[in-house]
Amino acid sequence: MPKKARGLVAILTVLFLVALVGCGPKSASKETLSQLDEAKAAVESAKSRKAELENKLKEANSKISELEKQIRDLQQEKDSLRKWLDLLEAGY
Repeated sequence: MPKKARGLVAILTVLFLVALVGCGPKSASKETLSQLDEAKAAVESAKSRKAELENKLKEANSKISELEKQIRDLQQEKDSLRKWLDLLEAGY
């Protein structure tokens, strides 16, 4: 192989290696890692808060169902008492 060809191959090899190293993956900075940790903590906190709120919503919906049943029962009792009152007023 002629000297010029060997020199050209050597230069191209060096350029290729420089490009490979220069364009390769970089490690994250401490600041980026810190931000990532903060973001992860925020996600976990948000998940926890979401679970709390879902439980509160479930409890509230359960309470609403109980109160609606109470209202229906009281309405039936009121209707029954109204009938008795009407009978008593009619002189039964």
